[in-house]
Amino acid sequence: MLRVEGTPVTAPAAGTFLDRRRPPVRRPRRSRRSGIGVLVLLCVSALGAVEYLRPAPEPAPAPFVNLAAAIAPALPSATATADAFGRSGEVKVRFSLPEQEVEFPLAISGSIDALHYQWVTVGDSVPVGAPRPKRCA
Repeated sequence: MLRVEGTPVTAPAAGTFLDRRRPPVRRPRRSRRSGIGVLVLLCVSALGAVEYLRPAPEPAPAPFVNLAAAIAPALPSATATADAFGRSGEVKVRFSLPEQEVEFPLAISGSIDALHYQWVTVGDSVPVGAPRPKRCA
């Protein structure tokens, strides 16, 4: 009998071997399909990355823009400019008393002589009065 720091320890019998190693962990074998699946996933993600990094194509032009300009080049048109809207890009309200001038920024193309405007009520969209010629400042 052996004593280690005051505690009796029994030794194994002579000629016997005590194996204290852990048993080997059995790992399941990978199938070849999993390797092929990883390869396919890698290829698809590489194609997606290439498509993502490619610059976006130019948008197609409106279909009849040139046709409308060729048919009626002299017709006037007026569109609101960027400063006609509020900070958010939505409505910018302008108040006026009746018969008082209202300044509204417009981009005009074509003949200004043929351009007219008309007041419309907010509640029922009925025109008020006859069309008036546009005055340029």
